[in-house]
Amino acid sequence: MSTIDGRLRVPANIDSLQKFREWVHADDFPEKLHVSYIGGDVEVELSPENAEFHGKTKVSVRNDTRSLREKYFKAGIPEYWLIDTRGFSIDFQVLVRGASGYDLVTPDAEGYCLSQVFQTSFLLTRRRNPLGAFTYKLMQR
Repeated sequence: MSTIDGRLRVPANIDSLQKFREWVHADDFPEKLHVSYIGGDVEVELSPENAEFHGKTKVSVRNDTRSLREKYFKAGIPEYWLIDTRGFSIDFQVLVRGASGYDLVTPDAEGYCLSQVFQTSFLLTRRRNPLGAFTYKLMQR
């Protein structure tokens, strides 16, 4: 079984491309999930409908900004988004594949970043709800 209580469970024995392929082609694999096997790691891409956000640590930030960026570039991923909401303001970066690495997309005057993959621009905003927690909204135009 690939899910438990609606959550994805990656089997511990996924240690090769062959085992990864067997897992994603199994009958019980979730239909609306995009996963990749990159550099020996199973990467799960979450859509807004099933996204689950986790707090950042110094190790995960280093992994997202260096290690994963290199792996994604080598794998031919055309666009890479980095989002850090830990500070006073949101750091939302869209990076596109360049000749030797990813290039940062410069936001327009209103803060929207153009995605070449989706052919539209995005802006991530947040506000505090009545309980004081942040509510995030990914806007597009």
